Amino acid sequence: MLRSMFSGVAGMNNNQVWLDIIGNNIANVNTVGYKTGRVTFEDMLNQTLEGASKPSPERGGTNAKQVGLGSAVASMQTVHTQGSMQSTGKNMDLAIQGDGFFVLKQGEKEVEYYTRNGSFGLDSERNLVSLSNGYYVQGYTGKITEGVMELGDTIQNIKITEEMKTMAPSATNILTLEGNLNAQSKLAISNVSTTVARAGVSQEIVFRFKHLFDPNNPTKNYYKWEALKAEDNTLLNATDGQGVLEVDSDGKFLKSYTTAGWDANNDGILETGEIGAIAHGGTFSFTKSGQTFNIGVPRDANAPAAISFTPVAGEGEAVKAVLNKTYEYQHMASEGVYDSLGKAHTVPMVFERIETNTWRWYSNNPLESGKIAGYGTLTFKSNGSLDDPKIYESPSDPAAAGSKYKGIYFDPINPGSTPPATNGASPLKIVLDFSKIVQYATQSSTADIATQNGVPSGNLDGIKVNSEGKIVGEYSNGRERELAQIILANFPNPSGLTKEKGTMFRESGNSGTGVKEAVGKRGRSSLLAGTLEMSNVDLTQEFTNMIIAQRAFSANARIITTSDQMIQEVTALKR
Repeated sequence: MLRSMFSGVAGMNNNQVWLDIIGNNIANVNTVGYKTGRVTFEDMLNQTLEGASKPSPERGGTNAKQVGLGSAVASMQTVHTQGSMQSTGKNMDLAIQGDGFFVLKQGEKEVEYYTRNGSFGLDSERNLVSLSNGYYVQGYTGKITEGVMELGDTIQNIKITEEMKTMAPSATNILTLEGNLNAQSKLAISNVSTTVARAGVSQEIVFRFKHLFDPNNPTKNYYKWEALKAEDNTLLNATDGQGVLEVDSDGKFLKSYTTAGWDANNDGILETGEIGAIAHGGTFSFTKSGQTFNIGVPRDANAPAAISFTPVAGEGEAVKAVLNKTYEYQHMASEGVYDSLGKAHTVPMVFERIETNTWRWYSNNPLESGKIAGYGTLTFKSNGSLDDPKIYESPSDPAAAGSKYKGIYFDPINPGSTPPATNGASPLKIVLDFSKIVQYATQSSTADIATQNGVPSGNLDGIKVNSEGKIVGEYSNGRERELAQIILANFPNPSGLTKEKGTMFRESGNSGTGVKEAVGKRGRSSLLAGTLEMSNVDLTQEFTNMIIAQRAFSANARIITTSDQMIQEVTALKR
């Protein structure tokens, strides 16, 4: 009877412990990062009244006769299942999706604490801390080396340092272009047809004007001209039925050259030494059906804005071939770039269609009028994809020929022969990426400078946290950079962690050693900013457990009262 009474007492005590845990779970149903607890029971040592016996030839075996001595608490566990997510709208509130714990430290103490409560913020010294207790959040803090922010590999207190408040400027060194150059654009060639006649003999002539580009003297306007037979596009006169005209910005005639030595590569680009002497005679002739036709080329500054070719007086009908200077073959693009001190400069680029699948491009020097910062050609395949981009030495680079920079070059300090030196920035040397340029037949060209990698200086306006736990600074120049990264700790046995106040845990002998690494390092977890993980307490289950614990407690109490009544009956026998 006493055994049953002691068993009842043990059962009541155990179910009281269970009720204590249920009560604690319900009390923390709205506690951020709380993990529910549970208890399991086991029976206590049994008293053996008679041992088991094995079978014999005379009789079979018998089981042991044992009486249990009650129950005991087998384990108390923390259940680390995912809690529900609650949106808060506060950027520094963080919730972990998946495994792991935030790592906290108290000052310089070596003890680390672990929590799922991601209610964080910055203190007055811009340390990232837990708002519930002020403990420092651990992670990797960025360090600026030669103007570049890099995350360290030492776990420490996360802090927004003074050097993070300003983003240093970075000079542009890459321009990426993308878009389409219209395959139907006019060529940088103008064809003008006219007819001359004499003594009943006539000839239709096609005057072809091809724009020539001089990268060393971009303000010069050169046009190669050819007089061709309309029927077969062959030269009327192979010797002097062609030449080069130089005109002013209005198209008025300035000088006349022979074609000797001009544009040897036939790419419309005049390299050094390709400009010949002024030697064209001013007229040329051709013969057809016994009749000789003499054509005059203007050689004086009084020529009209249109370049005119007229027969020598008395030699037939006057004709005019008008040079097209509307630049309909050009496409313009421009983009702002930054020097090493963050000053903006606009780089204009011009594209000219010079052959069926070839375009010439050049960029004017934004600081030196009349100078080219860079130039080259783009050749396309028949399917419209880029085949062969060529980039030549920049005429703005003062280095010797053969050593000049191939790309866009200009110097903010010493533009030209005058050195006003408005700032002390380094020369810009910009690589051009044409890999995304295509040539298709469309209504118009859309090619443009898509991106440039330079930045002006900027001040820190705000911070945010991404899913990898990286704290990203937002700057007034519109750019972002990673300032720090939060780490998580993972344990082989999270249930083995020792609970501390404030929904924190400490490492124990049975939790295993925590592995601390960046969020998402092994793809097991990520962070949600503006969100907190609530408790994982299931109220329905807790109330059900409460009922079961209450009934079990009452049943064990009945064991004690029934045993007491039986003892009373025994003591009454003496009467």
